[in-house]
Amino acid sequence: MPYTPYHFGPSGLVGLAFRRWIDVPVFVLANIAIDCEVVIDWIFQPGWPVHQTSHFHTLIFGAVFGAVYGAAMYWIRPLRIFCESSMGWFGLPYRAILSKMIFAGILGVWFHLAIDCIHHEDVQIFWPFRMDNPMWRYAVGPHLEYIAVLRNWVVAGCTTSWAMLAVYYGWLIDIFQVRKQRMQAARKARQQAAGESSLAGN
Repeated sequence: MPYTPYHFGPSGLVGLAFRRWIDVPVFVLANIAIDCEVVIDWIFQPGWPVHQTSHFHTLIFGAVFGAVYGAAMYWIRPLRIFCESSMGWFGLPYRAILSKMIFAGILGVWFHLAIDCIHHEDVQIFWPFRMDNPMWRYAVGPHLEYIAVLRNWVVAGCTTSWAMLAVYYGWLIDIFQVRKQRMQAARKARQQAAGESSLAGN
Protein backbone atom coordinates (compact mmCIF):
# COMPACT_ATOMS: atom_id res chain seq x y z
CA MET A 1 0.00 0.00 0.00
CA PRO A 2 1.12 3.61 -0.43
CA TYR A 3 0.60 3.94 3.35
CA THR A 4 0.08 1.21 5.91
CA PRO A 5 -3.12 2.72 7.44
CA TYR A 6 -4.97 1.85 4.24
CA HIS A 7 -4.99 -1.74 5.50
CA PHE A 8 -7.15 -0.85 8.51
CA GLY A 9 -10.30 -0.57 6.38
CA PRO A 10 -10.35 -3.97 4.64
CA SER A 11 -8.80 -5.83 7.59
CA GLY A 12 -11.28 -4.33 10.05
CA LEU A 13 -14.21 -5.15 7.80
CA VAL A 14 -13.13 -8.75 7.23
CA GLY A 15 -12.14 -9.20 10.88
CA LEU A 16 -15.53 -8.11 12.18
CA ALA A 17 -17.38 -10.14 9.58
CA PHE A 18 -15.56 -13.34 10.61
CA ARG A 19 -15.09 -12.51 14.31
CA ARG A 20 -16.58 -15.87 15.31
CA TRP A 21 -13.58 -17.71 13.87
CA ILE A 22 -10.70 -15.22 14.03
CA ASP A 23 -9.43 -12.85 16.69
CA VAL A 24 -10.33 -9.35 15.49
CA PRO A 25 -7.61 -7.21 17.14
CA VAL A 26 -4.85 -9.70 16.28
CA PHE A 27 -6.07 -9.98 12.68
CA VAL A 28 -6.21 -6.21 12.20
CA LEU A 29 -2.90 -5.49 13.92
CA ALA A 30 -1.12 -8.30 12.04
CA ASN A 31 -1.97 -6.41 8.86
CA ILE A 32 -0.04 -3.47 10.30
CA ALA A 33 2.78 -5.27 12.12
CA ILE A 34 3.96 -7.03 8.98
CA ASP A 35 5.03 -3.67 7.54
CA CYS A 36 7.82 -3.53 10.11
CA GLU A 37 9.81 -5.05 7.25
CA VAL A 38 9.36 -1.84 5.28
CA VAL A 39 10.45 0.24 8.28
CA ILE A 40 13.54 -1.95 8.71
CA ASP A 41 14.39 -1.42 5.05
CA TRP A 42 13.99 2.34 5.32
CA ILE A 43 16.39 2.38 8.29
CA PHE A 44 19.06 -0.13 7.32
CA GLN A 45 18.71 -0.53 3.55
CA PRO A 46 17.13 2.58 2.04
CA GLY A 47 16.04 2.23 -1.54
CA TRP A 48 14.06 -0.26 -3.58
CA PRO A 49 12.81 -2.99 -3.19
CA VAL A 50 11.36 -2.47 0.28
CA HIS A 51 9.49 -5.79 0.71
CA GLN A 52 12.42 -8.20 0.56
CA THR A 53 14.56 -7.31 3.58
CA SER A 54 13.54 -10.21 5.80
CA HIS A 55 11.04 -11.92 3.45
CA PHE A 56 8.10 -11.35 5.79
CA HIS A 57 6.05 -10.45 2.71
CA THR A 58 5.98 -14.10 1.60
CA LEU A 59 3.52 -16.89 2.27
CA ILE A 60 6.00 -19.06 4.21
CA PHE A 61 7.88 -16.52 6.30
CA GLY A 62 4.73 -14.45 6.64
CA ALA A 63 2.92 -17.43 8.18
CA VAL A 64 5.74 -17.93 10.65
CA PHE A 65 5.69 -14.23 11.52
CA GLY A 66 1.91 -14.28 11.93
CA ALA A 67 1.92 -17.38 14.15
CA VAL A 68 4.64 -15.98 16.42
CA TYR A 69 2.87 -12.63 16.52
CA GLY A 70 -0.48 -14.19 17.44
CA ALA A 71 1.11 -16.31 20.18
CA ALA A 72 2.94 -13.27 21.55
CA MET A 73 -0.32 -11.31 21.68
CA TYR A 74 -1.72 -14.05 23.92
CA TRP A 75 1.25 -14.95 26.11
CA ILE A 76 2.47 -11.39 26.76
CA ARG A 77 -0.10 -10.27 29.29
CA PRO A 78 -0.08 -6.50 28.57
CA LEU A 79 -0.75 -7.23 24.89
CA ARG A 80 -3.60 -9.59 25.74
CA ILE A 81 -5.06 -6.98 28.08
CA PHE A 82 -4.76 -4.42 25.29
CA CYS A 83 -6.80 -6.68 22.98
CA GLU A 84 -9.46 -7.16 25.63
CA SER A 85 -9.67 -3.49 26.57
CA SER A 86 -9.72 -2.30 22.94
CA MET A 87 -12.66 -4.55 22.09
CA GLY A 88 -14.38 -3.46 25.29
CA TRP A 89 -13.85 0.16 24.32
CA PHE A 90 -15.56 -0.53 20.98
CA GLY A 91 -18.41 -2.24 22.83
CA LEU A 92 -17.86 -5.66 21.28
CA PRO A 93 -17.74 -9.00 23.14
CA TYR A 94 -14.31 -10.62 23.25
CA ARG A 95 -12.45 -13.55 24.76
CA ALA A 96 -8.75 -14.25 24.14
CA ILE A 97 -8.13 -17.79 22.84
CA LEU A 98 -4.59 -18.88 21.91
CA SER A 99 -5.47 -20.99 18.85
CA LYS A 100 -7.80 -18.30 17.55
CA MET A 101 -5.13 -15.62 17.94
CA ILE A 102 -2.46 -17.67 16.17
CA PHE A 103 -4.88 -18.40 13.32
CA ALA A 104 -5.77 -14.70 13.12
CA GLY A 105 -2.09 -13.74 13.03
CA ILE A 106 -1.40 -15.98 10.04
CA LEU A 107 -4.53 -14.94 8.16
CA GLY A 108 -3.87 -11.28 8.93
CA VAL A 109 -0.44 -11.43 7.32
CA TRP A 110 -1.75 -13.33 4.32
CA PHE A 111 -4.60 -10.85 3.88
CA HIS A 112 -2.04 -8.05 3.89
CA LEU A 113 -0.03 -9.92 1.24
CA ALA A 114 -3.11 -10.43 -0.93
CA ILE A 115 -3.48 -6.66 -1.20
CA ASP A 116 0.21 -5.79 -1.40
CA CYS A 117 1.07 -8.33 -4.10
CA ILE A 118 -1.40 -6.60 -6.42
CA HIS A 119 -0.22 -3.08 -5.59
CA HIS A 120 3.56 -3.63 -5.29
CA GLU A 121 5.71 -5.24 -7.94
CA ASP A 122 8.55 -6.10 -5.53
CA VAL A 123 6.50 -8.43 -3.27
CA GLN A 124 7.90 -11.97 -3.72
CA ILE A 125 4.87 -13.76 -2.33
CA PHE A 126 6.02 -17.25 -3.42
CA TRP A 127 9.65 -16.85 -2.34
CA PRO A 128 11.92 -18.92 -2.31
CA PHE A 129 10.22 -20.86 -5.13
CA ARG A 130 9.73 -17.79 -7.30
CA MET A 131 11.64 -14.53 -7.24
CA ASP A 132 9.05 -12.50 -9.16
CA ASN A 133 5.48 -11.45 -8.40
CA PRO A 134 3.14 -13.40 -10.71
CA MET A 135 0.05 -11.93 -9.03
CA TRP A 136 1.11 -8.40 -9.93
CA ARG A 137 2.01 -9.39 -13.49
CA TYR A 138 -1.34 -11.11 -13.93
CA ALA A 139 -3.22 -8.09 -12.57
CA VAL A 140 -1.30 -5.61 -14.72
CA GLY A 141 -1.22 -7.78 -17.81
CA PRO A 142 0.75 -6.82 -20.89
CA HIS A 143 -0.26 -3.16 -20.65
CA LEU A 144 2.19 -1.60 -18.19
CA GLU A 145 0.63 1.81 -18.73
CA TYR A 146 -2.29 0.62 -16.61
CA ILE A 147 -0.15 0.25 -13.46
CA ALA A 148 -1.29 3.61 -12.08
CA VAL A 149 -4.92 2.73 -12.81
CA LEU A 150 -4.59 -0.58 -10.98
CA ARG A 151 -3.03 1.06 -7.94
CA ASN A 152 -5.74 3.69 -7.88
CA TRP A 153 -8.36 0.94 -7.91
CA VAL A 154 -6.66 -0.81 -4.98
CA VAL A 155 -6.51 2.42 -2.98
CA ALA A 156 -10.15 3.19 -3.84
CA GLY A 157 -11.18 -0.28 -2.67
CA CYS A 158 -9.38 0.18 0.64
CA THR A 159 -10.89 3.62 1.11
CA THR A 160 -14.38 2.31 0.35
CA SER A 161 -13.88 -0.48 2.87
CA TRP A 162 -13.37 2.18 5.56
CA ALA A 163 -16.91 3.47 4.90
CA MET A 164 -18.31 -0.06 4.81
CA LEU A 165 -16.55 -0.82 8.09
CA ALA A 166 -18.16 2.20 9.77
CA VAL A 167 -21.63 1.17 8.60
CA TYR A 168 -21.15 -2.47 9.58
CA TYR A 169 -19.77 -1.53 12.99
CA GLY A 170 -22.74 0.73 13.68
CA TRP A 171 -25.10 -2.08 12.72
CA LEU A 172 -23.30 -4.51 15.05
CA ILE A 173 -23.46 -2.08 17.96
CA ASP A 174 -27.22 -1.70 17.46
CA ILE A 175 -27.63 -5.47 17.51
CA PHE A 176 -25.57 -5.89 20.68
CA GLN A 177 -27.45 -3.06 22.42
CA VAL A 178 -30.81 -4.60 21.58
CA ARG A 179 -29.60 -8.00 22.76
CA LYS A 180 -28.27 -6.47 25.98
CA GLN A 181 -31.57 -4.70 26.64
CA ARG A 182 -33.49 -7.93 26.11
CA MET A 183 -31.20 -9.81 28.49
CA GLN A 184 -31.61 -7.09 31.13
CA ALA A 185 -35.39 -7.15 30.70
CA ALA A 186 -35.47 -10.94 31.02
CA ARG A 187 -33.27 -10.81 34.14
CA LYS A 188 -35.50 -8.16 35.69
CA ALA A 189 -38.60 -10.21 34.90
CA ARG A 190 -37.08 -13.29 36.58
CA GLN A 191 -36.16 -11.26 39.64
CA GLN A 192 -39.67 -9.86 39.88
CA ALA A 193 -41.17 -13.33 39.47
CA ALA A 194 -38.85 -14.68 42.17
CA GLY A 195 -39.82 -11.81 44.48
CA GLU A 196 -43.56 -12.33 43.91
CA SER A 197 -43.24 -16.07 44.54
CA SER A 198 -41.39 -15.45 47.81
CA LEU A 199 -44.08 -13.00 48.94
CA ALA A 200 -46.78 -15.48 48.02
CA GLY A 201 -44.99 -18.15 50.04
CA ASN A 202 -44.94 -15.88 53.07
